[in-house]
Formats: sequence, C-alpha cells, structure tokens
Amino acid sequence: KLLKDQTKDKNSSEPYIDLGRLYEKLGETKKSEKSFEKAIDNLPVSQALISITGRLFSDYGYYTWAEKTYLKGRELLNNAYPFAIELANLYGTKGETEKMIDAYLDLSLSNPIYKSSSEAAFLRYLDFTENEENSDLLRKTLLKKIQQNQSSKLLTDMLIWYFYQTKNFNGAFTQLKALAKRGSISNDEFLGFARICTQNKAYKEANLAYDYLAEKGADETIEAEKALSYFKELENTPNHNEELIVRSSKAFKVALNNPLKKTRNAFLLLKQSDFALKFQQNTDSAIFYLDELLNLNTGEQLIGAAKLQKADILLIENEIWDAALLYGQVDKAFKNDVLGFEAKFRNAKIAYYTGDFEWAKAQLNILKSATSKLISNDAIKLSLLITDNLNQDTTGAALTEYAQAELLTFQRKYDAALLKLDSISFKYPGNSLADEILYEEFEIALEQKNYSLAESKLLALTQAYSTDIFGDNAYYQLGLLYEEQLKQTDKALLMYETLLKNYPGSLFIVDARKRFRKLRGDS
Repeated sequence: KLLKDQTKDKNSSEPYIDLGRLYEKLGETKKSEKSFEKAIDNLPVSQALISITGRLFSDYGYYTWAEKTYLKGRELLNNAYPFAIELANLYGTKGETEKMIDAYLDLSLSNPIYKSSSEAAFLRYLDFTENEENSDLLRKTLLKKIQQNQSSKLLTDMLIWYFYQTKNFNGAFTQLKALAKRGSISNDEFLGFARICTQNKAYKEANLAYDYLAEKGADETIEAEKALSYFKELENTPNHNEELIVRSSKAFKVALNNPLKKTRNAFLLLKQSDFALKFQQNTDSAIFYLDELLNLNTGEQLIGAAKLQKADILLIENEIWDAALLYGQVDKAFKNDVLGFEAKFRNAKIAYYTGDFEWAKAQLNILKSATSKLISNDAIKLSLLITDNLNQDTTGAALTEYAQAELLTFQRKYDAALLKLDSISFKYPGNSLADEILYEEFEIALEQKNYSLAESKLLALTQAYSTDIFGDNAYYQLGLLYEEQLKQTDKALLMYETLLKNYPGSLFIVDARKRFRKLRGDS
C-alpha cells in the first residue's frame, strides 16, 4: 500500500522498481514484470533521471530491464544522448562480450575522449591471459572495424594497445609500420614502442624499431638507446652467438662516435666497458673505456659505478690491493648508498679471498642490515660460510684454499680453480665444504658451457645436501638449466615445483613461480 501510494509521483520510477521487487519476493511474477514495465513507461524526458533508473535496475541485478531503460531513454531524448557508456558497461557486467566490445568501440569512435575508458573496461571485463577466446574476439572486432573505418588512427592505436596487453610486439610493430606509411605516426611514438619492447625483453622488435628510426635519420640519442638495447639482448639471451656480439659491438661504436651529451656518453662508456669485459673477454679495452669515463666531468653515481667496475677488472688481473683501494674510495664516498654497500661487500670479499676471515666477518656484520636486500643476503651467506667452517676447523686451512679457488674462478682461471677444489677433499678429509665445492664446480661448468657436467653437479647437491645452504639454489639453477639450455620443460617444471613446495622462504620463489606458471601454460 505504501509503495502504491508513492507511485503517484510522476517524476520517479523508483517506487515501481521497489514494487516490482516486492511482488517478486511474494512470488507474483506477472505483477512484478508489469510494475517494471510501468517504471520504464513512467520515464521522464530527463537524462539524469533515466540514468538513475537504469542504474537502479542494474544495481538490483535486473540487467535486461536496465537495458530496456537505456534504449527507451535514447528514444525519449531523440538520440541526443545515446546512453552508450551505460549500455557498454551493462553488457560487460552481463557477460555479453561481443555487444560490450562493439559498444565501447563505437563509443570511442564517436568521441575519442572515451578511448582510455574503453581500454580500461577491456582490461576489466576481458582476461587477456586466461580467456583466449574473448581476447581474440577483441582483436577480430578491431580488425573488422579498421576495415570499415580505414582512415581511423584511433582504432589502429587501440589494436596496438591490444597487442601490448597480449605481449604480441611483432603484431604491434606491423601496425606501427602501416601507420608510418600513411604518415600518421611520429618518431616519438616509434621510440615509445621500442622502449616498451626493451622493458618487456622483446629485444628483436625493439631493435627493429631502433633500426627503423636510424634509417629515418632520427637524432643521435636513438643510436645510444639502440646500442643499450642490443647489449640488453645479449645479456638476456642464453648461448650468446657471434652475430649478436658483432652487432652489439657495431652499435656501440656508432653511438659513441656521435656528439652526445656528456652524461649520456658517460653511461654508454660504462656499458661499453661492461660489454668488452663480458663478451669480448678484453680487460684492456674495458679499462680504457672506464678511464675515458673517469676523465669526464660527469655525475658522482656514474663515477662510483665506474670505479667499482674498474676495481673488479683489477681483481681479475690479480692487482688485489689496487682493487681494494678503489673499493675503499667508493665505500667512503657513498657511505649510506647502495654503491657504498656494494663496495664494502667487495672489499670484504677481498679479505675473504686473502684469508683475513675475522676482518671480513666484521665488515659483513655491518652489511647484514644494508638497505639493499640482495647485498644483505650475500653478506649473510658469506658470513655463515666463514662462521660454519671456522667452527669446525679453527685454523681455517680448508676454507683458505676454498676462498683461493673462488678467487681463481672470479679471475676466469677455471682449470687452476678446479685443481684447487679437487685437492681440498684429499688434504682435509671430513671438511664441511663439500656442498660449496659442488656448487662452485657447477658455476665453472656453466661458464664453460659444459651443461651436462653442470647438471650432474647440481643433481649431486640435491641428493646429498638438499637441506644445506645451497639446496634452494640447486633446484632453481636446475630449473633454469633445463628450461634455457637443455630444453627439457618437464624437468624444469619439476625443479621449480620442488623449490616452491620445499623452500617457501627462498629468494628465488617469486621468479620460480613466474617461470613455473609460464611453462605450465598459465599465460
């Protein structure tokens, strides 16, 4: 009675909706539907009130009636306001994917200001990784509408955005080239694409974009970014081939020959040195580029990074005390900075390499509370290694030889390192370094690309020392080895799964979970 009395208000449809809901609760379906029809029949010629009525129907879950409300409202207003965004949202909520996609694309075409809202809705209603059917429906609809509206850059932009979401950077590059042919895209947009590809490790497409920009005569900054992209591709590609190394070398030369700003030039010199050291095994060239950088009037951070890198090279060349001096300079100059923590850690390692274990422990204890989680964990591991082995052998004789073997590995003197590792068990039977020796031998085998030997060392670790400090390392590294080098997906999955189950506190958990899901086919 109360609701019927309220329906006398001709400026509101809400009482009819409430009355219809009440009839539904009473099981009187026909009266309920009739009341909802009256709510729509009673709609005033007001965009705001029509929107409120449609939203009420939608909020109560009466999506079909909400749709009827908006369509009736479109008639009442003579299409002056088409309720396009309301209908698009409604179709998304109802799960009518095809209608929702059409509605949002038509909305964006009619008013480009809605492009971002439409893309946000697609992210909300379409699962690009889990539901391939819905995702592909968006792609097909976009292509169909592009054919119907060939002059529309907006639709092509949305298709490129779609390719970004699905990590199809090759598809995005094809569309960008099509826009370029029509003269509808700037160098900055192409550069943005190259940077997005680099961030997502899609180096092939990034480098295609940089090559395109270089051909178009883009400024010298492009050459610098291109060189850095090539270098990142090298760093993230298993089994580096000669072609990649030659291509990267050429890119660095072109970039460094351009009259760049000094700060950009300095960063390139740092990376050029890194390239010479890692991929050309040329310590002289690496130091040459670092010395050039150190002679520039550039930022303190770059100077500090260059000194760290130069000290590493001096250590490789067995100039141990010169390296320690440079590490000390960086430690002093960057007391409360990651660079300073890194320098202190590397100096502690020098003390460890040379058998000064007590001083090394003192420095490592300071670093345990470092702000950088990676440095802190490295410091804890090395400190535990020293403490555990000195507790068993107070003379530290076995640990001294193991530390010397680690230094030989760092200096790439692999045969000498292996000989020293082999000798420890004979000289010091019953020592506690067996798992550390196996892991060091694995790392040497990996550096020498002897993957079957690397596998055997890790398997030995998992069988005999799975509860020791290198247990989680062994399973994670086996996963990487099977995934990237030996191409044995089933075994890689097993290793990652074991790590996830048995080592919940491991540093490798996050990456192992991502790799496991990818290999399983989750995305």
